[in-house]
Amino acid sequence: MIRPIAVLAVLSSISGCYATIKPSHCVGDVTEFPNCDKANSIALKCSNLSKQETIDCFCTQELLDAYVACKGEFRRCTLGNSYDSSVDDEIANWQDACGPYLSDDITTPSAPDPTRTIDRDACEGIAESCAHSSQSVTSCSSAYTKPADITSCRCQESIVSLASVCNIDGANSCVGKAVITSNIWEFRNCEAATDVFQTTDVSQTTEESELITKKPDDSTAQDETATLVFGPTSTVVSTTSSGRMFLQRS
Repeated sequence: MIRPIAVLAVLSSISGCYATIKPSHCVGDVTEFPNCDKANSIALKCSNLSKQETIDCFCTQELLDAYVACKGEFRRCTLGNSYDSSVDDEIANWQDACGPYLSDDITTPSAPDPTRTIDRDACEGIAESCAHSSQSVTSCSSAYTKPADITSCRCQESIVSLASVCNIDGANSCVGKAVITSNIWEFRNCEAATDVFQTTDVSQTTEESELITKKPDDSTAQDETATLVFGPTSTVVSTTSSGRMFLQRS
C-alpha cells in the first residue's frame, strides 16, 4: 500500500528543489527548463487524488523520464554536476514511494552531459580579479581628470595583469568565448600589455597586434553589462560587450 506521507514528501520536494535555480541563473546557454517544468506539473497534478489515482498518475515512466531530463537541463545550466544530488534525491524518493507499483519494463535513462564544463572555483577566483580590476579603473578615474594621467594610472602592470585575467582567462574559461585583444582598452593603450596579454584570437594579424599606442584613450566609460551567474546566492559576474567581467554578490 502506497504511503500518502511519502508521496506528499516527494511532491513537495520537487517543487522546493526546482525553486532554487532559475534559467536566469544559468552559466550555460539555457533559457528554459521544459522537463523540470513537466516534472513539476505532473507532481502537482498528482496531488489530492485517491490512492489508486495517485499511483497511476505519479508512478509512471513519463515522470521518471522528466526527472532525469531535468537533471540534464540543470547540468547544461550550471556547466557541471553541482545539482545532480538534488535530482538524484528526487528520483530516490520516487523509487521508494513507487517501487512496489512499478511495472517490470520501467527503465531509468541516463542524463545528458553538460555541453561543456567549467572550473567553478577558478571562475570565482577570476571574478574576484574582475572586481579588483573594476575597482582599480574607478579609482584611476576618480583620482585623475586628464586622459593622459588616467591612462598612466590604468596602465600600471598590476592593473593590466588584472585586466588580462578578467578579460582573457574569464572569457575563455568561464564565458566560453574567444576574445579579440584589440577590443580591450588596456591592450590598445598600455605598453605593459605587450608583456602581460597573450593573444587568444587565432585570426588576429600581426598588424592588428601592433595597435598598442601611447596616445591616451579618453573613452573610459564602461559598456552596458550582461550578467553571468554561477548559481543562486553565489558569485555574479557581469561582462561588458568588450569582454570585461565584474563581480557582484546576490
